[in-house]
Amino acid sequence: MDYVSRVTALRRYEAAGWLRKTVGVVGGKDLPAEPSEEDFRIGLRSGIILCNVLNKIQPGAVSKVLLYYIYTCLFFGLMLSCLLKYLLSFDIWTYVVR
Repeated sequence: MDYVSRVTALRRYEAAGWLRKTVGVVGGKDLPAEPSEEDFRIGLRSGIILCNVLNKIQPGAVSKVLLYYIYTCLFFGLMLSCLLKYLLSFDIWTYVVR
């Protein structure tokens, strides 16, 4: 493994550790302590961990972020049915309701 790859991996591990510490291990169960690049991407793909982090930093931010996301998608022409199908596929609504 070359120097750049090692530094990149260490930074990814540090970011994963911070995220797991911020949202808790239960909230970060989809994010291993030392994830590969693919594991890191998959763990963050649904947005649930990031939404939890946002709510820890700024309580109530998730509903605002989700609302702006919907407005942005609609502005750029994404059909509402496609948007809802996409969002429902990630089970993110349980976190928005909290």
